Amino acid sequence: YLKDHGVRTRYLDGKYPAVFAQFTDAQPGPFLLSGHFDVVEPDPDEGQFIPRVDGAYLWGRGAADMKTVVATDLVWMKDAAKSGKPAPPVSLLLIGNEENGEAEPMGTPHVLDFLSKESGYSPRLVVAGERTGEKGDELFGEIATENRGILRFEITGHGIRGHTGVKSASADLSEQLIQARTD
Repeated sequence: YLKDHGVRTRYLDGKYPAVFAQFTDAQPGPFLLSGHFDVVEPDPDEGQFIPRVDGAYLWGRGAADMKTVVATDLVWMKDAAKSGKPAPPVSLLLIGNEENGEAEPMGTPHVLDFLSKESGYSPRLVVAGERTGEKGDELFGEIATENRGILRFEITGHGIRGHTGVKSASADLSEQLIQARTD
């Protein structure tokens, strides 16, 4: 999509691929839009892959968890490239491994390290336009101005597998994860 609209796009192949994009008439910008395009397993069936609009809401796999933002970033970059105005100082990094691959290439820290070593590129500000709220019914959410940080470690869990982003998750799964983080 971006290549077809005059945006310089680089595909970084690996177990979890990544896409780095910048405007063709500019160096990679000091401002980096960041996002992910992975999804969790379907629950209860593949029907979640059929998007639909219901009132003011888009329903579909990953719509609230980054895909709407990724689509918005893509359309904005296309429109900015076609505007005829000087390119804004913004680049885009999309990764395919948010939950399960930050410790694997090509996660965000790996791509940024690779780009830094290759060309000296290091963004001054990274904006990850993740979901708007925690209840799932908010049209607008708060802007977080802090960095959640990166900590790498391994956890081995035993029991029933679950993900907080699926309807069938046990009611206390989020609370258990918060307690585990606190502990």
